[in-house]
Amino acid sequence: MGAFIEARALYYTVGHQNIVENATISLPAGRLIIVVGPNGAGKSTLLRLLSGELRPTSGSIVCAGEKLQGTPTWRLARRRAVMAQATQLAFPFTVNEVVRIGLETLGANTRGSEADAIVAQCLRRADILQLACRKYHTLSGGEQQRTHFARVLCQLAAGRRSESAQALYLDEPVASLDLRHQLMLLDAAREIAKSGIAVMAILHDLNLAVAYADELVVMHAGRIVASGNPADVLAGGIVADVFGVDLRLCATPPGNTPFVLPHGHARRVAWRLPTPPVENRFQPLPIQEGATTQRSEPRATLPGIENTSMSFSFWP
Repeated sequence: MGAFIEARALYYTVGHQNIVENATISLPAGRLIIVVGPNGAGKSTLLRLLSGELRPTSGSIVCAGEKLQGTPTWRLARRRAVMAQATQLAFPFTVNEVVRIGLETLGANTRGSEADAIVAQCLRRADILQLACRKYHTLSGGEQQRTHFARVLCQLAAGRRSESAQALYLDEPVASLDLRHQLMLLDAAREIAKSGIAVMAILHDLNLAVAYADELVVMHAGRIVASGNPADVLAGGIVADVFGVDLRLCATPPGNTPFVLPHGHARRVAWRLPTPPVENRFQPLPIQEGATTQRSEPRATLPGIENTSMSFSFWP
């Protein structure tokens, strides 16, 4: 499968500051790309550029073989769905009505029992079917986040009927979720990628990022400073430099899946030792063609939590 998005030398400038600087990235169909980096690194701005919400100051973005800036908004709505960090609603919609917005975005091509089936399936996949009649503003932050996840699933499902190439953009999708629902959402993101859709997610939890990513992208100060196989990226020491913390890279069987622990930082806090300065050792790294490899890893699921019944059977 080819790349859904090909972006080259992207810049996004506000005033005299480059929020995104010389970013080159591709989003291949069928893969889950996870972007990490400290606050203010430009992650969300990059996502908004790739999704077409923002226009780059310079650089090029090709989406499904066409220039992104020339794609009509109605077609863009069918080709990609975006789950933002936060969404404000001014009206007292029910959960069912919010999720159904994902269908209404695409016009009148999905109606009646077909629409009802898609909505119910997406509510179930986001584990909010029992909340369908609740008013959105009465939900917890995590329940609201899952509601918007169901909404973007609806948008993708409806758009799938006319567009074979699609992408899903998730901006900090698990920030408000409990552990079970973090795993549930990322399991779903992985399933969506395996169905042939390009998925890009922004995460702050490095261990979740490594467990789920086909490719890990690290951003710092607006630039992509590393990209590739998650284990290789972590082993290079770039993540510790970018976040300015002392991280220890470990691995667990099976498959020697890597994970990181802030051992040095925890010891300094416990003994009230001064934090040593972190060298800014990293240099912007070019994206290496073919740097990523498809890896087979066990799904991160909790014992006793049944997820297999929630499938995307309505997608062709």
